[in-house]
Parts: sequence; structure tokens; C-alpha cells
Amino acid sequence: MTALDKGRGDLGHSAPRFLPDGRHFLFRILNRDPEQSAVYLGALDSSDTQLLDRINSRAEYAPPGSLLFARDGTLMARPFDPGRRQWTGCAFVLSWPIVRLLRDFVTS
Repeated sequence: MTALDKGRGDLGHSAPRFLPDGRHFLFRILNRDPEQSAVYLGALDSSDTQLLDRINSRAEYAPPGSLLFARDGTLMARPFDPGRRQWTGCAFVLSWPIVRLLRDFVTS
């Protein structure tokens, strides 16, 4: 499914979340350089991955078509087409502030 790329500076892969097709998934790559940490797309039947965005938190798919993620203490949503696996609009604020209780867990 995914493999660390030490040359890229990967420290770990985490927070896999399946998209509605049950084949594609989102996951987070933690990089040695925090500016390079990001959310990627993967598929069960391929080792190829695709950068989705330089989001430094996990991302959750929210039907009918948004990804939710944290950015600078703010809960954000951005329209997303899970079939085409691409953004369909700009990010907007859902809630601010959010509190980080545990690593990779946020609440508002």
C-alpha cells in the first residue's frame, strides 16, 4: 500500500481514511521537514501515491463531498470530488478555535 521514502524525508505514514469507493484512501505523510508533511492519495491496488495538499493534519472525507482538516488551530472544510479525487472549490472555516487533545485528534 504505502512505503516510507527515506530520500524524501518520510518519518511515518498515518491516519489512513478510505474514500467512498472503498479502493482509494487518504493518508498523512509526516516528513522530517514539517513544511513537507502532507496528505496524499493512495489505492489498494497500486503503490503509486499522489500529493493532495500540504495539510499538516489528517484529513477526513465528509459526505456528500468535502474533506475536513485542521489548519493553524481552525477546523476547515474544502469541497472534494471523491470520484475524480480532486478539489472542487476553496477551503472555508467550519470552526475556530479547535483544541488538540491528543496527537492527530481534534475537537471543536
